[in-house]
Amino acid sequence: MTSGDSTSEGLVKMIVSGMMNPIAKTSMGVIDVRDCALAHLKAIQVDEAKNQRIITNRGEMWLKEIAEVIAEEFSPKGFNVCTTEAVAASDTYFSQDKCSNERIKKLFGMEFRDAKTTLVDMVNGMIAAGTVVAPVK
Repeated sequence: MTSGDSTSEGLVKMIVSGMMNPIAKTSMGVIDVRDCALAHLKAIQVDEAKNQRIITNRGEMWLKEIAEVIAEEFSPKGFNVCTTEAVAASDTYFSQDKCSNERIKKLFGMEFRDAKTTLVDMVNGMIAAGTVVAPVK
């Protein structure tokens, strides 16, 4: 599920390992790699998708929200996940982008996995791959 140092993998690794403390006040789009792969497949199967720009974003999440999801699942397992958000100089600079995924839902009939499933599966994949080391109890 994870294979290298992608941006999202690096951020999640910093969060689950406690290296991001406090949590940066910023947001990012979240999409499960399995949903993204399905969207790519459908893009070559559905004629109406030709020459269309299709956003595969499940939705934006603040890093604090991502940390809270990860903490709920992995803090009880000994991971040192910080959920305290850094104080930002300006709230407007860090505001969430709004990207609509209505086109992909309509064209492909897709519903995206929920963020908790995506994030928990991602961290479990990182643990299995050795990208993140589980704490010794």
